[in-house]
Amino acid sequence: MLMFCQTCIHKNAGVSADEEITRTFLSTLSQHVTKLCRTTEGENALKTFLNLIKQALSPAGGGNLHCVALGCLLEIIASSPKSAIQSLIPDKEWIRHFLSSPRSDTHELAAQLMGLLCKSLSQDAVSALMSSFLENCTHPTMEVQHGAILALGYVGRHSLLYDLSKSNGKDPTRTLEEDTEELAAKRLRSTDCIMEALTKLVSFVSVDQPKLLSAAGCIAIGELAKVCPLPIANESDGDMSKLYIVERLLKYLQEVSDVRCKESASASLSMLPVGDITFPYTLKILEGLFKTAKLKHFELHISVGEAISSAACGPLSRAISDTWNTLPERVETRELLEAVTPNIKWTLKTLMGSDYATSGNPSIRQATCIWLVALLKFCGHHPIFKEYLSSLQIVFVNMLSDDDISQDVASRGFGLIYDLSSKEERKQIVSMLTSILTSGKKATIPVDAKVEIFPEGVLGKTPQKEGLTTYRELCSVASDMNQPDLIYKFLALANHHALWNSRKGAAFGFHHIASKAQDELKPYLDTLIPRIYRYQFDPHMGIQVAMKSIWSSVVPDDKRAVEKHIKPIMRDIMKNLCDNLWRNRESSCHALSDVFGTCQAADIVPYLPELWDLCLKVQDDIKETVRLAASVTCIMLSKVTIRVCDPSGPVPAPLVTKAMGELLPILLNKGVPSTADEVRGVSLLTILKITKNAGTLLKPHIPLLVPVLLESVSSLEPQVLNYLSLKLGEDSDTQEKLDNIRISAAKSSPVVEAINFCLPFTDGEVMEELIPHLVTVIKGGVGMATKVNSVMFAVSLSKLAPSALSPHVGKLMAAMLSGLGDRNGGVRKTYADAIGQLVKIAKLSSLQKLNEKLKTRFFEKPDPTSIATIGQVYYSMVMHSSDVLKSVLVDIVPLVFLAMHNRPDSEGGEGGSTDYQTAQKIWSDVWDELVTGTESAMKMYLGEIVSFLCPTLEVSSWSLKSQGAAAIATLADKAGSNLKPPHLSLVMNALKTGLSGRVWEGKESLLKATKKVSISCKAEIEESKDSTQPTIQEMAESVFKECRKRKATYRIIAFDALGTICETYEIDIFKDVHAMLTPIVNPDGKYGESSDDDGDVTDKEKLREERIKSASLKTDLLVASCTLLGQAWPKTTETQANFFDKVLSIVCKLAQKCTWKEQSAIMKTCEVIFKRAQNVCDLRENHLVEFISAIILCINNAKYTSVRMKALDALKAFTVYASHHKKHLLESLFTCELVGALNGLKNPREKEFAADVLSKKPSK
Repeated sequence: MLMFCQTCIHKNAGVSADEEITRTFLSTLSQHVTKLCRTTEGENALKTFLNLIKQALSPAGGGNLHCVALGCLLEIIASSPKSAIQSLIPDKEWIRHFLSSPRSDTHELAAQLMGLLCKSLSQDAVSALMSSFLENCTHPTMEVQHGAILALGYVGRHSLLYDLSKSNGKDPTRTLEEDTEELAAKRLRSTDCIMEALTKLVSFVSVDQPKLLSAAGCIAIGELAKVCPLPIANESDGDMSKLYIVERLLKYLQEVSDVRCKESASASLSMLPVGDITFPYTLKILEGLFKTAKLKHFELHISVGEAISSAACGPLSRAISDTWNTLPERVETRELLEAVTPNIKWTLKTLMGSDYATSGNPSIRQATCIWLVALLKFCGHHPIFKEYLSSLQIVFVNMLSDDDISQDVASRGFGLIYDLSSKEERKQIVSMLTSILTSGKKATIPVDAKVEIFPEGVLGKTPQKEGLTTYRELCSVASDMNQPDLIYKFLALANHHALWNSRKGAAFGFHHIASKAQDELKPYLDTLIPRIYRYQFDPHMGIQVAMKSIWSSVVPDDKRAVEKHIKPIMRDIMKNLCDNLWRNRESSCHALSDVFGTCQAADIVPYLPELWDLCLKVQDDIKETVRLAASVTCIMLSKVTIRVCDPSGPVPAPLVTKAMGELLPILLNKGVPSTADEVRGVSLLTILKITKNAGTLLKPHIPLLVPVLLESVSSLEPQVLNYLSLKLGEDSDTQEKLDNIRISAAKSSPVVEAINFCLPFTDGEVMEELIPHLVTVIKGGVGMATKVNSVMFAVSLSKLAPSALSPHVGKLMAAMLSGLGDRNGGVRKTYADAIGQLVKIAKLSSLQKLNEKLKTRFFEKPDPTSIATIGQVYYSMVMHSSDVLKSVLVDIVPLVFLAMHNRPDSEGGEGGSTDYQTAQKIWSDVWDELVTGTESAMKMYLGEIVSFLCPTLEVSSWSLKSQGAAAIATLADKAGSNLKPPHLSLVMNALKTGLSGRVWEGKESLLKATKKVSISCKAEIEESKDSTQPTIQEMAESVFKECRKRKATYRIIAFDALGTICETYEIDIFKDVHAMLTPIVNPDGKYGESSDDDGDVTDKEKLREERIKSASLKTDLLVASCTLLGQAWPKTTETQANFFDKVLSIVCKLAQKCTWKEQSAIMKTCEVIFKRAQNVCDLRENHLVEFISAIILCINNAKYTSVRMKALDALKAFTVYASHHKKHLLESLFTCELVGALNGLKNPREKEFAADVLSKKPSK
């Protein structure tokens, strides 16, 4: 409430803001209070306010309230006429107790009040007060002491003023030296109390005293000294003299560490020459103040600067505080000016010398800069400064390359120099300053190795001339306007350092200078605003804050100013967006962002194309801070562009169409293809938003828009997915799952959504231009997402506009064939499915070409992956376009029939069984969907299938040969009797030709096919009269040749095929077979020993596995050999007579030392031999014994039933043979061992067989 009342009084009195800041409002306030005191109503109002203050000063109020109340009371008393004080405050004693309150700031206010109230007291009353305060200085309580010390200063000052006024009448003006000495002599006789007070106060000026009391002592001495010369001698043998006080204060100034105490000491020292124009120790005081230059404290240097100004200029200094109008009036007489001139000259020369202004210590230069500005501000009215303005300007220019504080203070110095100069002088100093700032030259400063050049924390920045940057820019702006003298106005307005907001900085401010500069800049605003506007966003904080200060001073309304000057502002921004200096590029970006937030979108439309071109370049800038600024700008630019290109927005339709026509090409050609992620991202985002709202306006841009968007889809996919896909390549199941996830995500991308917005507007006219670009993307697109979505877009077009797309389907399908070889399974599958769907609207010629290309691809790349992919194409055709395929079934069925016989086993080449199984399943599904039944398809397309399969046995690819042979085997099995000449001749010739030559991987299929044809087409082969058809004897001979190959696994299958042919057609080639098999089945050979060379194999486990595998393979070969002996056993008597004994002897001996599998095969062979044996066959006694031993061995095999059964079958066949041809052998057959073995059988079926055999036993 008190502050509100105080504000109301100030407003009514007309106190200005400058007067509030500088505390010079007493004159204005006094006039108002005097008017109030003249009227009863006004006096009553003042009394009411005073009563409110008294209530606030009651003990119930706190310390803060007491301070506010005392401050209000102090203003009222100071501004009231002397005659009214008595009526306003009749009782003054109640104020004294605030001198001992707990708060120190309350003490000072109370002391000042006591000093003002002394106006109405007599000299005796004042002396009595002084005595009481002297007594309180020895009080044990510090608060009481503090209040008493301050009161001594303020009350003692008024006591001295009283004596001065009594001596000189109403005009207390100090003039000549003679008068001053006479006045001092008079006062020495009547100021014993002052002397005692000085002695007491000086005793407190010591570092041994509490800081509160010592600072108060300094303040009190200064208050006494600034009124008039102290009533003491200059020098004295005693303790009290002017020299003693100076030395005591200087010592205290150097020793005390507290800044406030130093400020109090420096202020006290400066007051000694103010009150005494002939003070003999002024230079000593100045030298002592200069010693504080090394200290690093801004506010202290401001205080010391004021002190230096007061000490050098004496009573003419404007730094002397006289808020309450308590000092005598100063008149600038010639005598006073001449008296202070030497001190000012000495001060200026000293500060501009090498020890200070050009010192190697930055702290000293900073302090010097502050002190020189203080001298200009407070003493610049002295004529002597005219001589030093140029020198001072050079000093300040050198300071511009120092730290921020020195730069700011120096900038104020320029403004003061300019104001103090005449018109002619201004031209010279403007030229000098412009030259120095533009060239960056400055005086060389010697550096002492012991001096700290950069304060802690500054290293890491760029110190070389960077301090000149702000001022060089300001100078550039002024020069461009052909008004170089404006540099001083800019410097005056650019008060940008935060320290100027501090208490001392505000008191040291330049508000009147800024106001004057503002008025002088108004004529140049049209040229100035564009530059200043951009410089507000300069990355250099000094430039930025300086320009903002200038802008706020010269532009009252930001928005209106920007809208009014939008054209020059935009020209300046666009000119500097790609400037060589990164600072200009960065500031232009920030400025452009601000323009977007200030102006309407319609105002920026003409500049959008060029802005996009420039901003996209800057967003890929080499400097990171520029890129970050450009990113923010591009986001803002994107929002503006989206608003402009929205047909439903406020922008007129013709302007929208024009904007889209200009902006989309830039974004698509320069933004989206960019390698910079930020550029590509903002461009895509903008395009997506535009396409969402554009509607029919998109149509002219679709041929350019869709391909670019398709190519950009992959850029949105996280790179980690590509990494995972690469790492998981060996795991097909996981790879497939990952591919499905990626494809699903790609189809739901925002970019795909934007592409889909274009589909309704894609007609025949658009496709003419779009399809070539789409074909390019389909063939050369990079990234899974791009490839998938490009073909899906084509499929979508085939559904939405089939008639318009039909002429172009051939090109699209041809392009999609390139994707069938992609390394990614998901891409291959998508391309295959798309081709199958496009076939529906393709021309017959395009379909035929496609089928031929797929056939060619099938034979050129017979790997399982490629075959499976081609199968996917046909499967998609069958599922989506089955009606269209009817016209080309004759070409497709043979291929599908061949492809479905892909080898699923691991025998067949690279790729592994899994890939072959996948391919076989796909083609089997195609076959099942393509034909109604295999047998009916065989009948309908038999000729085409045979003509297609036979050439496959002659191709160079082993897998295709094997595949063709397997297909022929199936054909023979399913067609059966339908496979007749000439088709049978073609098949048999192809098989015979294929069997010739060396063994290759998968050749076993040819043997199986030959066997299957021989069985399934026996009647047709026997009845055939085709001369071109190989005979069965020739086929057997071809197979026999294959039986002689070295590969064991191959021989096993060849033995089976040969045996089947010989048995089926009763071909007698036993002689050759016996010769071939004897080395294998000969029991005298090294059977069971490994013939393989173990080489360097050292791994025992591996060696063991190889031996097991070798033993198993030998067993299988032996079984096949024994089986072949039985199958090839002829019915011709001659051959039987020659080999009967030999074969039985070999196999029976072999049975004694082989495994159960071999024993089973041997017994089967024996059975066949005995069943086919004729009368010419005679079994010797020793061979019969061998046979009986073999039978007994097999019957006694308790583990394997099959061996026992085969032995019983062989025994039964022998008894039948002996009964018909050699009955005498029966008598030798049933030995005790054999009978015992037969009787030992327990299986019912075996016992039945044994009984049947035993029934043949002849009776004795």
